[in-house]
Amino acid sequence: MGADAASRNPSSRALVLAGGGVTGIAWELGVLHGLAGGGVDLRDADLVIGTSAGSAVGAQVCSGAPLTDLYARQRSEDHQEIPAEFDLEQMMEAFADLFGPAAGTDEVRVFTGGYSRVATSPVVNVTAPPPPPPVQLTPNVTTATAGSPVTVTLTNGPGGPTDWIALAASGAANNNYLQWVYVGSGVTSRDWTVTMPAAAGTYEFRLFLNNGYTRAATSAAITVTP
Repeated sequence: MGADAASRNPSSRALVLAGGGVTGIAWELGVLHGLAGGGVDLRDADLVIGTSAGSAVGAQVCSGAPLTDLYARQRSEDHQEIPAEFDLEQMMEAFADLFGPAAGTDEVRVFTGGYSRVATSPVVNVTAPPPPPPVQLTPNVTTATAGSPVTVTLTNGPGGPTDWIALAASGAANNNYLQWVYVGSGVTSRDWTVTMPAAAGTYEFRLFLNNGYTRAATSAAITVTP
């Protein structure tokens, strides 16, 4: 009888099978086998409903295979199941990628039937990754004549799409600059050549993030002479 027909017939009977992992499969098949042996064959139900492990049991029950065979298969040590094998190091690397590089000691635990622990891996020591290299702005000279070209080299930049480099007088406010350029999206290293101002003094290059005034790096001062 189909699900729609069963729902319209108040005398219909349903077999509802819950979850429980591999333990649930064995337990439910054992109960069904025991009840059938006592004269109560639940396979006569009009509707079979299962969730998780119960769906696996329901599929076997509806296959037409005798309950004695299904029960015997659960008790048999001769099976064709694929053995559980895993690379512990590879698994811990996957966990580290998932949960972040938190330093400490970790272990993998296998549970069955709730919180019954059946296996524990060796302890794995997780160390924090080294800090990223510092962002640097390096001018090719520290002394230049007015109006001469100076090249600054950015290394280890964040690569933000709206990060920018500015040339400013040393000591000037962040929003007070003379020239500027976008670094470029995804660009972490690049050169930028500017013509130094005509006014003598000291100047510096600055890296700002995200179209704002958060300064991420400052170059060494360049002294400009007439």
